[in-house]
Amino acid sequence: MDPKEQLDARLAPLAAGRAVVRVDGARASIILDVSGLSEAARDALAAEVESAARTVPGIEAVRE
Repeated sequence: MDPKEQLDARLAPLAAGRAVVRVDGARASIILDVSGLSEAARDALAAEVESAARTVPGIEAVRE
């Protein structure tokens, strides 16, 4: 499985369809749809997604 597939699989249970992922080399760009979430929920989701993305082999940088 390539890093994009691994990242998609890792984020699916956390982001529940709210993440769009792009991988360029070792850099992951993640766009989160946080509409309808409170500020605290948005911040928590962003932190969880970034943390999970950094555990994917081959991903060295994460941009949201």
